[in-house]
Amino acid sequence: MGLDDDGLHPTDPTDDGPITASGLRQYVLAPLSSKIDDLGETLGSILEREDQQAQALAALAGELTSTPRAEIAPEPREYPWNFEVEVPAQTQEVDPLTVEFEPDYDAVITGIEIGYPDGIQQAVGVQLRTAGGQKWVPRGGTRKLAGEDPEDSNYVQQDLSLEPNIEVDADNPIVAQFVSTDPTENHLIEIDMTLRERVTGDA
Repeated sequence: MGLDDDGLHPTDPTDDGPITASGLRQYVLAPLSSKIDDLGETLGSILEREDQQAQALAALAGELTSTPRAEIAPEPREYPWNFEVEVPAQTQEVDPLTVEFEPDYDAVITGIEIGYPDGIQQAVGVQLRTAGGQKWVPRGGTRKLAGEDPEDSNYVQQDLSLEPNIEVDADNPIVAQFVSTDPTENHLIEIDMTLRERVTGDA
């Protein structure tokens, strides 16, 4: 766009005559209108893609919620069993203190921890077993020393932490027994046990 011969009027760049108001509007607004149209098409494409993605996600969510529970591999579920037992003084092996715990689900014992207060490890003994008499803790053999009678290991007398992975069935009691050689003092013993529920699909 320039000036005409008299230097006073702008000229239309498309011809050599003076530019008119309508020509100015067309020169300025036509490209802008084209850009607005292009922007509208771009926004429409974006909205269409977002709508397609939203429909795909909704369909996936519907498939997941309609899948039967049995087809989804269950995750292991672990539950703590914690108890403290005060063991009376002079609790003898012929009459041990017995505590039972019955899980109401089939389980695997994945962890056992036995804790003693300082200084009493040799005074109190602990045994864990089934109601049928199968010992889990301690689980060893027979102690044999020359000149002495063979001696079975029936009780542990120290802090203990292990991962036995023992299977137990629902309503089959887990039995803990305690003895004490302390002639005067009662002692508090703590046992922490972790049970993982056995469910379909467990390895």
